Amino acid sequence: MNDSREIEATPRHANPYVVAALALFVYFGLPEYRQVSVPTPQWFPQLAQAFLDGRLTIKAEGNIDELIRTEEAGRYFVAYPPLPAIVAAPFVALLGDLITSSGMCRLLMAVAVLLFSVVVRRAAMHMHGRTLSPRDHYLLVAFFAFGTAVWESAARAGDWHFAHACAVCAMLLALIEFFGRRRAFIIGAAVGLALLARPTSLFVSLFFLLSPDARRSFKSVALLAVGPVVAIGLLCVYNAARFGTPFDFHYASMIVSPGQDELMRPYGQFNLAFLPRNVFWFFLAPPSIRADGFPWLAYDPRGMSLLLTSPAIVYAFIGALRSERKKLARAALIGCAVCLIPLLLYFNTGFWQFGHRFGLDYLPVLMVAVIVGMGPSLSKLARGLLIASIVIHVWGIVICGMDGIAALPVWMVVGG
Repeated sequence: MNDSREIEATPRHANPYVVAALALFVYFGLPEYRQVSVPTPQWFPQLAQAFLDGRLTIKAEGNIDELIRTEEAGRYFVAYPPLPAIVAAPFVALLGDLITSSGMCRLLMAVAVLLFSVVVRRAAMHMHGRTLSPRDHYLLVAFFAFGTAVWESAARAGDWHFAHACAVCAMLLALIEFFGRRRAFIIGAAVGLALLARPTSLFVSLFFLLSPDARRSFKSVALLAVGPVVAIGLLCVYNAARFGTPFDFHYASMIVSPGQDELMRPYGQFNLAFLPRNVFWFFLAPPSIRADGFPWLAYDPRGMSLLLTSPAIVYAFIGALRSERKKLARAALIGCAVCLIPLLLYFNTGFWQFGHRFGLDYLPVLMVAVIVGMGPSLSKLARGLLIASIVIHVWGIVICGMDGIAALPVWMVVGG
């Protein structure tokens, strides 16, 4: 009888593979967005093959957007940091031209869902001494998979999104370690990997120093710094090999559309002049109206408010104000705010997008604050906002897709 009661009392735990498997099915199962409207670059697999061949340049014809010309005719540098190409290299070595940025992005985003499931379990144990109920766990992970820019990037799935997927996975690995054994060297190594895909990831990693649970001894901080320092060194070596200078990615030489070039030429890549425009498209922009019929509401591809596309994010601020673990949530929000500084000063809003694509640079850490805010047991309001976020993304990604767009009748200080 005692054995029976013990078995009955054993808490049920969510299976981390359930939502990840669903995400894998959805990400690969839905048809790709039509490429006739706005094709997304697919250069990283070619760069992976170039690395395998001992080269740093790729051959390209036709649309050469976001490449950098070399002195050799027909050959170009890929502008962005190299981690996605390194990740793709083993797959390209095995499968050659079958590997695309789209496929790699979707695969890694499904892996990110699995990693986030582990983060939720470990974070809940760390904060509350117990895991969430399976229902609450699955719903929170489903929100990450289908109610945030994770799904939009898996659907759009170009080079930009592949880079985001690499950085998101790396930052989730850092969080898994942070809510586990908290080995500073491992956390720093994961942050370094994220930096090799999206350099802005370095800023959000401030969370690992500010958290009330952080180890701040000189040794721990030094070990934490090893990964980012090595990553910065590797980027410097990569730039020196390409351009003869370690500190310049030569983005100013990148081939961009005329509209983007008109912004970069007078202002550069980063400028305070871009701040009003980016604040609007990241956090304030509403849906637009589509006059030609269903689904009537549309989105402007320059962006839509993060709090409208993923309203459950509001729990990050609730966690920072009301939770017993509010110091942890505040550390997460400070890291996100620091990461936002270069993003808000950037010449590009993230276009073409549904929502706020650049939010992926800080989303894993922002989700820590969300988990804090939702507490050990989700309220009806919390569940409702998680479901609403998923429904909004079904509308934006499945119903609207690439064609359900309409420009908002707004004029901003710089670049519309």
